[in-house]
Amino acid sequence: MKLFSFRVLLVFGLFAWLGPAQLSLAAETKNLKAAQADEQRAFDFIEAEDWCNATNSFLDAYEKAPIIDYLFNAAKAARLAGDRRQAMQLNIELLGQFPGSPLTAEVNKNNKELSDEMTQNGPGLTCPRKKTENSPASATTDAPPAPKPEPPQPAAQTVPNAPPADLPPAPAEATDGPDGLTIGVLTAGSVLTIAGIWGVYWGAASYMRGIEIFEDSEANPDDINLAAEYENHQVNYENRDRPILILGSGALAGGMMALGLGTWWFLSTPQE
Repeated sequence: MKLFSFRVLLVFGLFAWLGPAQLSLAAETKNLKAAQADEQRAFDFIEAEDWCNATNSFLDAYEKAPIIDYLFNAAKAARLAGDRRQAMQLNIELLGQFPGSPLTAEVNKNNKELSDEMTQNGPGLTCPRKKTENSPASATTDAPPAPKPEPPQPAAQTVPNAPPADLPPAPAEATDGPDGLTIGVLTAGSVLTIAGIWGVYWGAASYMRGIEIFEDSEANPDDINLAAEYENHQVNYENRDRPILILGSGALAGGMMALGLGTWWFLSTPQE
Protein backbone atom coordinates (compact mmCIF):
# COMPACT_ATOMS: atom_id res chain seq x y z
CA MET A 1 0.00 0.00 0.00
CA LYS A 2 2.89 2.38 0.77
CA LEU A 3 4.43 1.58 -2.63
CA PHE A 4 1.10 2.38 -4.33
CA SER A 5 0.87 5.72 -2.54
CA PHE A 6 4.45 6.55 -3.55
CA ARG A 7 3.66 5.82 -7.19
CA VAL A 8 0.57 8.00 -7.08
CA LEU A 9 2.64 10.84 -5.60
CA LEU A 10 5.12 10.45 -8.46
CA VAL A 11 2.30 10.60 -11.06
CA PHE A 12 0.97 13.85 -9.60
CA GLY A 13 4.46 15.28 -9.10
CA LEU A 14 5.44 14.80 -12.75
CA PHE A 15 2.99 17.52 -13.76
CA ALA A 16 4.14 20.12 -11.26
CA TRP A 17 6.51 21.64 -13.83
CA LEU A 18 4.17 21.55 -16.86
CA GLY A 19 2.48 24.91 -16.27
CA PRO A 20 5.13 27.66 -16.83
CA ALA A 21 2.58 29.70 -18.73
CA GLN A 22 0.60 30.12 -15.51
CA LEU A 23 3.48 31.45 -13.38
CA SER A 24 2.84 35.06 -14.28
CA LEU A 25 -0.84 34.73 -13.35
CA ALA A 26 -0.01 32.93 -10.11
CA ALA A 27 2.52 35.61 -9.16
CA GLU A 28 -0.21 38.22 -9.42
CA THR A 29 -2.62 36.22 -7.28
CA LYS A 30 -2.73 37.46 -3.70
CA ASN A 31 -3.90 34.10 -2.43
CA LEU A 32 -1.00 32.12 -3.91
CA LYS A 33 0.33 31.11 -0.48
CA ALA A 34 -3.11 29.91 0.56
CA ALA A 35 -3.38 27.97 -2.71
CA GLN A 36 -0.02 26.33 -2.07
CA ALA A 37 -1.22 25.35 1.40
CA ASP A 38 -4.33 23.76 -0.15
CA GLU A 39 -2.10 21.91 -2.62
CA GLN A 40 0.06 20.56 0.22
CA ARG A 41 -3.11 19.51 2.04
CA ALA A 42 -4.20 17.68 -1.12
CA PHE A 43 -0.96 15.70 -1.22
CA ASP A 44 -1.46 14.84 2.46
CA PHE A 45 -4.87 13.42 1.57
CA ILE A 46 -3.29 11.51 -1.34
CA GLU A 47 -0.80 9.98 1.08
CA ALA A 48 -3.79 8.85 3.18
CA GLU A 49 -5.56 7.66 -0.02
CA ASP A 50 -8.47 10.02 0.71
CA TRP A 51 -9.17 10.86 -2.93
CA CYS A 52 -12.36 12.90 -2.48
CA ASN A 53 -10.76 15.30 0.01
CA ALA A 54 -7.69 15.45 -2.25
CA THR A 55 -9.97 16.49 -5.14
CA ASN A 56 -11.62 19.21 -3.03
CA SER A 57 -8.25 20.51 -1.81
CA PHE A 58 -6.96 20.84 -5.38
CA LEU A 59 -10.18 22.67 -6.32
CA ASP A 60 -9.75 24.97 -3.29
CA ALA A 61 -6.25 25.78 -4.55
CA TYR A 62 -7.54 26.42 -8.07
CA GLU A 63 -10.19 28.82 -6.79
CA LYS A 64 -7.47 30.86 -5.07
CA ALA A 65 -4.94 30.69 -7.93
CA PRO A 66 -6.18 29.46 -11.33
CA ILE A 67 -3.14 27.35 -12.19
CA ILE A 68 -3.58 24.52 -14.68
CA ASP A 69 -1.77 21.99 -12.46
CA TYR A 70 -4.41 22.30 -9.73
CA LEU A 71 -7.27 21.60 -12.15
CA PHE A 72 -5.42 18.74 -13.83
CA ASN A 73 -4.56 17.10 -10.50
CA ALA A 74 -8.14 17.56 -9.26
CA ALA A 75 -9.38 15.60 -12.29
CA LYS A 76 -6.82 12.86 -11.64
CA ALA A 77 -7.83 12.62 -7.97
CA ALA A 78 -11.54 12.53 -8.87
CA ARG A 79 -10.89 9.66 -11.25
CA LEU A 80 -8.99 7.74 -8.56
CA ALA A 81 -11.94 8.39 -6.21
CA GLY A 82 -14.23 6.72 -8.74
CA ASP A 83 -16.10 9.93 -9.63
CA ARG A 84 -15.78 9.58 -13.40
CA ARG A 85 -18.40 12.25 -14.19
CA GLN A 86 -16.58 14.94 -12.19
CA ALA A 87 -13.20 13.86 -13.62
CA MET A 88 -14.49 14.28 -17.20
CA GLN A 89 -16.18 17.57 -16.30
CA LEU A 90 -12.92 18.96 -14.86
CA ASN A 91 -10.96 17.79 -17.91
CA ILE A 92 -13.42 19.51 -20.24
CA GLU A 93 -13.19 22.68 -18.14
CA LEU A 94 -9.38 22.51 -18.39
CA LEU A 95 -9.56 22.29 -22.19
CA GLY A 96 -11.84 25.31 -22.28
CA GLN A 97 -9.85 27.43 -19.83
CA PHE A 98 -6.36 26.53 -21.13
CA PRO A 99 -6.55 25.96 -24.91
CA GLY A 100 -3.28 24.89 -26.49
CA SER A 101 -1.84 23.64 -23.20
CA PRO A 102 0.92 20.97 -23.27
CA LEU A 103 -1.49 18.81 -21.28
CA THR A 104 -4.14 18.78 -24.04
CA ALA A 105 -3.07 15.43 -25.51
CA GLU A 106 -2.95 13.82 -22.05
CA VAL A 107 -6.37 15.24 -21.12
CA ASN A 108 -7.93 14.00 -24.37
CA LYS A 109 -6.47 10.55 -23.72
CA ASN A 110 -7.89 10.57 -20.18
CA ASN A 111 -11.31 11.64 -21.45
CA LYS A 112 -11.34 8.81 -24.00
CA GLU A 113 -10.54 6.30 -21.26
CA LEU A 114 -13.16 7.86 -18.95
CA SER A 115 -15.76 7.64 -21.71
CA ASP A 116 -15.06 3.93 -22.15
CA GLU A 117 -15.21 3.37 -18.38
CA MET A 118 -18.52 5.24 -18.09
CA THR A 119 -19.96 3.17 -20.95
CA GLN A 120 -19.02 -0.04 -19.16
CA ASN A 121 -19.42 0.87 -15.47
CA GLY A 122 -21.47 4.07 -15.36
CA PRO A 123 -20.51 7.48 -13.88
CA GLY A 124 -19.25 5.91 -10.64
CA LEU A 125 -19.29 7.47 -7.17
CA THR A 126 -19.90 11.13 -6.35
CA CYS A 127 -17.44 13.26 -4.38
CA PRO A 128 -19.48 16.13 -2.84
CA ARG A 129 -17.89 19.55 -3.20
CA LYS A 130 -16.83 20.93 0.17
CA LYS A 131 -14.06 23.03 1.66
CA THR A 132 -11.25 21.06 3.34
CA GLU A 133 -10.12 22.86 6.45
CA ASN A 134 -7.81 20.28 8.03
CA SER A 135 -5.28 17.80 6.73
CA PRO A 136 -5.52 14.11 7.74
CA ALA A 137 -2.77 14.62 10.35
CA SER A 138 -4.60 17.44 12.13
CA ALA A 139 -8.07 15.93 11.90
CA THR A 140 -7.47 13.78 14.95
CA THR A 141 -5.60 16.37 17.00
CA ASP A 142 -8.26 19.08 16.81
CA ALA A 143 -10.92 17.09 18.65
CA PRO A 144 -11.72 18.54 22.09
CA PRO A 145 -10.79 16.39 25.10
CA ALA A 146 -13.54 14.28 26.57
CA PRO A 147 -15.00 15.75 29.79
CA LYS A 148 -14.03 14.02 32.99
CA PRO A 149 -16.93 12.26 34.72
CA GLU A 150 -18.04 13.93 37.91
CA PRO A 151 -18.18 11.84 41.10
CA PRO A 152 -21.71 10.92 42.17
CA GLN A 153 -23.25 13.24 44.75
CA PRO A 154 -25.19 11.83 47.72
CA ALA A 155 -28.92 12.36 47.49
CA ALA A 156 -30.10 15.22 49.69
CA GLN A 157 -32.88 14.47 52.19
CA THR A 158 -35.80 16.78 51.72
CA VAL A 159 -39.11 17.17 53.49
CA PRO A 160 -42.00 16.33 51.17
CA ASN A 161 -44.05 19.34 50.21
CA ALA A 162 -47.78 19.53 50.22
CA PRO A 163 -49.41 18.52 46.95
CA PRO A 164 -49.70 21.57 44.70
CA ALA A 165 -53.02 22.93 43.60
CA ASP A 166 -54.32 21.98 40.22
CA LEU A 167 -52.71 24.15 37.59
CA PRO A 168 -53.63 24.42 33.93
CA PRO A 169 -51.37 22.31 31.76
CA ALA A 170 -48.53 24.11 30.06
CA PRO A 171 -49.10 24.60 26.37
CA ALA A 172 -47.17 22.15 24.24
CA GLU A 173 -44.33 23.59 22.27
CA ALA A 174 -45.24 24.00 18.66
CA THR A 175 -42.89 22.25 16.27
CA ASP A 176 -43.17 23.12 12.66
CA GLY A 177 -42.09 20.92 9.82
CA PRO A 178 -39.92 22.21 7.02
CA ASP A 179 -40.80 25.81 6.25
CA GLY A 180 -41.56 27.14 2.82
CA LEU A 181 -38.05 28.50 2.30
CA THR A 182 -36.44 25.12 2.97
CA ILE A 183 -38.85 23.35 0.63
CA GLY A 184 -38.26 26.00 -2.01
CA VAL A 185 -34.47 25.66 -1.76
CA LEU A 186 -34.68 21.86 -1.96
CA THR A 187 -37.02 22.04 -4.95
CA ALA A 188 -34.85 24.58 -6.77
CA GLY A 189 -31.75 22.53 -6.00
CA SER A 190 -33.37 19.38 -7.38
CA VAL A 191 -34.45 21.12 -10.58
CA LEU A 192 -31.03 22.72 -11.09
CA THR A 193 -29.25 19.44 -10.41
CA ILE A 194 -31.39 17.53 -12.91
CA ALA A 195 -30.97 20.28 -15.52
CA GLY A 196 -27.23 20.41 -14.84
CA ILE A 197 -26.81 16.65 -15.23
CA TRP A 198 -28.68 16.81 -18.52
CA GLY A 199 -26.54 19.72 -19.75
CA VAL A 200 -23.26 18.07 -18.75
CA TYR A 201 -24.33 14.80 -20.36
CA TRP A 202 -25.39 16.58 -23.56
CA GLY A 203 -22.19 18.62 -23.83
CA ALA A 204 -19.89 15.73 -22.88
CA ALA A 205 -21.60 13.38 -25.35
CA SER A 206 -21.19 15.97 -28.12
CA TYR A 207 -17.55 16.46 -27.18
CA MET A 208 -16.86 12.71 -27.25
CA ARG A 209 -18.67 12.40 -30.58
CA GLY A 210 -16.37 15.06 -31.99
CA ILE A 211 -13.35 13.05 -30.86
CA GLU A 212 -14.72 9.93 -32.55
CA ILE A 213 -15.35 11.79 -35.83
CA PHE A 214 -11.87 13.32 -35.67
CA GLU A 215 -10.27 9.90 -35.14
CA ASP A 216 -12.29 8.45 -38.03
CA SER A 217 -11.25 11.32 -40.32
CA GLU A 218 -7.60 10.84 -39.31
CA ALA A 219 -7.88 7.14 -40.14
CA ASN A 220 -9.56 7.92 -43.48
CA PRO A 221 -7.99 11.18 -44.74
CA ASP A 222 -9.48 10.75 -48.21
CA ASP A 223 -13.06 10.58 -46.96
CA ILE A 224 -14.54 14.00 -47.77
CA ASN A 225 -17.81 13.22 -45.99
CA LEU A 226 -16.03 12.63 -42.68
CA ALA A 227 -14.14 15.91 -42.99
CA ALA A 228 -17.37 17.77 -43.73
CA GLU A 229 -19.14 16.02 -40.87
CA TYR A 230 -16.33 16.99 -38.48
CA GLU A 231 -16.44 20.65 -39.53
CA ASN A 232 -20.24 20.72 -39.16
CA HIS A 233 -19.99 19.06 -35.75
CA GLN A 234 -17.39 21.59 -34.58
CA VAL A 235 -19.67 24.46 -35.58
CA ASN A 236 -22.59 22.91 -33.69
CA TYR A 237 -20.42 22.20 -30.66
CA GLU A 238 -19.06 25.75 -30.41
CA ASN A 239 -22.42 27.46 -31.03
CA ARG A 240 -24.78 25.15 -29.16
CA ASP A 241 -23.33 22.18 -27.28
CA ARG A 242 -20.45 23.94 -25.50
CA PRO A 243 -22.72 26.70 -24.08
CA ILE A 244 -25.09 23.93 -22.93
CA LEU A 245 -22.16 22.17 -21.26
CA ILE A 246 -21.03 25.35 -19.49
CA LEU A 247 -24.56 26.21 -18.35
CA GLY A 248 -25.11 22.62 -17.29
CA SER A 249 -21.94 22.62 -15.21
CA GLY A 250 -23.00 25.84 -13.48
CA ALA A 251 -26.52 24.53 -12.91
CA LEU A 252 -25.17 21.27 -11.52
CA ALA A 253 -22.84 23.08 -9.11
CA GLY A 254 -25.58 25.49 -8.02
CA GLY A 255 -28.10 22.69 -7.64
CA MET A 256 -25.79 20.62 -5.46
CA MET A 257 -25.08 23.67 -3.29
CA ALA A 258 -28.80 24.37 -2.96
CA LEU A 259 -29.51 20.74 -2.07
CA GLY A 260 -26.77 20.80 0.54
CA LEU A 261 -28.04 24.06 2.03
CA GLY A 262 -31.65 22.89 2.06
CA THR A 263 -30.70 19.57 3.64
CA TRP A 264 -28.68 21.36 6.30
CA TRP A 265 -31.62 23.66 7.09
CA PHE A 266 -33.96 20.69 7.29
CA LEU A 267 -31.68 18.69 9.61
CA SER A 268 -30.94 21.69 11.82
CA THR A 269 -34.67 22.28 12.50
CA PRO A 270 -35.71 20.62 15.79
CA GLN A 271 -38.08 17.73 15.13
CA GLU A 272 -40.26 15.80 17.58
